[in-house]
Amino acid sequence: MATHRVPTLETFGWQHPVIGAQAAPPGSPVKGDRYIINHANPSGAWTGHPYEVATYNGSGWIFAVPNIGWFCFLNASPWILYYYSENSIWEEFRPTPDLHAASHKSAGGDAIKLDELAAPTDVTTLDATTSLHGLLKKLGGGTTNFLRADGAWAMPPGAAPPTGTGFRHVTTGSEDASSKLVENADVSLGAAIAESKLALNNATHPNTNDPTADQKAALAGTSGTPSVTNKYVTNADARNTDARTPTTHVHAGSDITSGTLDGDRLAAPTTTKRGGVKATGTPSGKFLKDDDTWATPAGGDMTKAVYDTDADNIVDKAEAVDDGAGNSTTAAQVKEAYTRRAAYDADYKCLLFTI
Repeated sequence: MATHRVPTLETFGWQHPVIGAQAAPPGSPVKGDRYIINHANPSGAWTGHPYEVATYNGSGWIFAVPNIGWFCFLNASPWILYYYSENSIWEEFRPTPDLHAASHKSAGGDAIKLDELAAPTDVTTLDATTSLHGLLKKLGGGTTNFLRADGAWAMPPGAAPPTGTGFRHVTTGSEDASSKLVENADVSLGAAIAESKLALNNATHPNTNDPTADQKAALAGTSGTPSVTNKYVTNADARNTDARTPTTHVHAGSDITSGTLDGDRLAAPTTTKRGGVKATGTPSGKFLKDDDTWATPAGGDMTKAVYDTDADNIVDKAEAVDDGAGNSTTAAQVKEAYTRRAAYDADYKCLLFTI
């Protein structure tokens, strides 16, 4: 027998054409359909496979991780040649300057961004207008001017701050000329101001509804014989008891939720009801059968000591393997198929067959 190396599709620099380059799988793929996943965050069944090549096998997707230098045609109009670049993405191959320039125009797929331009020259046509974007005009200098919507540098309108001391005060929408403290009219009726911060001119809390001394004494809880000095008896009074001796009674089975239940008081199980397990007697290897009797179970002739001599829970030998359709494969045929199996050689990126 000899070993042969067979290259796989994933090792070919020139790949079979693809139907499209997109970020999400199609709705109704056909077996053999191939796509370039041209997105960093693909969705659906392609999630987690950015910039890979996806092939539909009839029931699911097979993914191939590209290598730098792979080429692949887009088998659709317009015909586009893609290559996997050193940037680890698929890019369009554009050999002519005209095509390259067109891709950077306003309608192209690679429009130039302002942040990628070199420092602009002093050309007023690059200033922004009310209808077009543009570049920021030259700074005017200073710290008081701001860029207005008409493109001019100017100081924002506003009144000069008031003079004097105290709070800045506004009356009817306009700031007063001089600062002053907050007045009574400035405080809302709903303002939550602490009473301790107010200078009161009169008492705000009458004592009419205060509890009496006896009522205050009762709040802590009293007990004992009621009297003039002990008017209020509460739950702390030791006389608040009603001890009784329970009478004989019975409980339904559903009432028993805790405690110890004597199994001998349960009826034996039946085919329709649960019940207590009968006493074991002398076990001697017996098991409870479903007829409520203890018996020794019968044994088979296929013992582990004979058929699993190495105790690995796998039958040592099998004369044939049945595929379920009546076709048998002998152990020798299985061994030959295993010997001739294909293996992957990571060094040469190919399959190894022994024939």
